[in-house]
Amino acid sequence: MATDTDRLITHREGARAVLLFIHGFWGKSTATFGSFPDFIAADPTLEGWGVCMMGYETNLLPDIRGIWTAKASIATLADRLRTIAAARLAGKRLALVAHSMGGLIVQRALIDDAAFRSQVSHVFLFGTPSAGLVKASPVRFWQRHLAEMDADGPFILDLRARWNATFAKTPAFPFVAVAGETDEFVPRESSIDPFPEDKRAVVPGNHIEMVKPDGPGDESVALVAAGLRGTKLPWSRWAGAWIAVQQGEFQKVIDDLLPDCDSLDERSAVSLALALDAVKRRDEAISVLQKRRPEETDAMGVLAGRIKRRWRASGKLDEGEHALAIYADALRRSHLAGNARQESYHAINVAFLTLALHDDLPAAQGMAREALTACARAPEDLWRAATEGEANLILGEDDAALEHYRRAMARSSKPWEIESMFTQAYTLASGLLKRKKTSGRLEELFGRRVEL
Repeated sequence: MATDTDRLITHREGARAVLLFIHGFWGKSTATFGSFPDFIAADPTLEGWGVCMMGYETNLLPDIRGIWTAKASIATLADRLRTIAAARLAGKRLALVAHSMGGLIVQRALIDDAAFRSQVSHVFLFGTPSAGLVKASPVRFWQRHLAEMDADGPFILDLRARWNATFAKTPAFPFVAVAGETDEFVPRESSIDPFPEDKRAVVPGNHIEMVKPDGPGDESVALVAAGLRGTKLPWSRWAGAWIAVQQGEFQKVIDDLLPDCDSLDERSAVSLALALDAVKRRDEAISVLQKRRPEETDAMGVLAGRIKRRWRASGKLDEGEHALAIYADALRRSHLAGNARQESYHAINVAFLTLALHDDLPAAQGMAREALTACARAPEDLWRAATEGEANLILGEDDAALEHYRRAMARSSKPWEIESMFTQAYTLASGLLKRKKTSGRLEELFGRRVEL
C-alpha cells in the first residue's frame, strides 16, 4: 500500500540536513501539516535544510488482528522511522517535527537506538501525549493505537521510565515539547509537563490548528525555524535557548583544545572560548581569555564580547564598563599595529557601549565614523559589512545600514553569525535609538519577529 512515505523528499534532495515531519493518530502528512513544510522550505535562512514527510496507516477503524492485517504498533512504527533514517536518509543530520502520536514514535525510536540518536539534531513534539491519554474511549479495546496511548497502559509507562533512564528527562540535542493553547485532546499535563520547564512551549490553537499554520510568521513555524537556526526566540511565550546545528562541532573543539588550554596560540584560544560560550560555559570561556596577553587584540575582543553578553544578561553596570575598557584598549593597540580589521571591530563595539552605558550619541557617532574609516582599509568580508551596517545605524543612515546588513547576510553561512548581527542591530534600533520603523525593517530583513 502506498503511503506519504513514498514521497519522502519534498524539498532539496541533496541537502545534508533534513527536517522530517511525522503526523499523528488519524492523520496524513500533507493534511496534518498543511503548508507548514512549505513555509520552512521558503525561509531563505534555512536553505541548507531539506524537507521530508513520513506517512503510515492510522484511522479509527477497528483492528482485526490475526486475520489478514492490522495497523502497526507504535514500536513497529518507531522501527520504521529508524529504518528510514538509516537507509533513505543515511549520512544526513535529522531534525524531527512530530505531531500527536508521531511524537511517541519519535521517543520510542530515540530510546531504542543509539545510532539513531546520534543522527538526530533537533526534536519538536507538538501535542504529543507523552504521559498518555486519560479519557476513556468505547473503541479503545478494538483500536491498537488508542490502547497503546492509555496513560496507565504498559506502552506509556515503559516509555516514560526508559526515557528518563536514557536522558534524565532532557536529551543532549535541542528539544522542545509544545502544547496547543486550546488543545483539549492532549492536555498540557500529558504534552509538556513530563519535561523540564525550559523545554516547554505553548502556541495558539487546538490539537489540529497548532500544526496547520496560516503563514510563515505563525508561532509554530517561527519556533521550528528558530530552533533550526540555533537562535533564541525573543518572545515572552518561549525563551528556551537553542544550540546551533554545529553543537557537535563545538564539543569536538572543546574536547580537543581544553586539555591544553594554557599552551594554545591565540587563534586556538579564541576557538576554544567561542565553543565554550556556545554551549553555555561562558565563565570558563572568560577564564581562558583572561590568561591571554593584552596585545592579542583578537582574544581581547572576544573576551570583551563575553563580558558584554554577561552584562546584558545581568544588567550589572560594572560588567558593561569592564567590557568597554577592554574594547577601548584593544582599539588603541589595533590602531598602533595598523590592523584595520581589528580596529573597525573594536571601534564599533566602543560606539555601541558608549551609547548603551552613557547615552552619549555624539561620542558614539564619532566612534562610528572611526569604525567606517577603518572599514575602508579592511578587506571585504562578513564582519566588515556588519560593522558598516551598525555604524550607519548609529549615524542615522538607515537605508545604507540595511543594505550593508543585506550584504553581510549574503556572506554568512552560520546561524550564530546572523543572530549576533540581528541582536546588536535590533538593540540599537529599537532600544537605544528608538526607531521603531527601522526595527521592523530589520525584523523583515533578518526573518525575525520580536514581541514585547
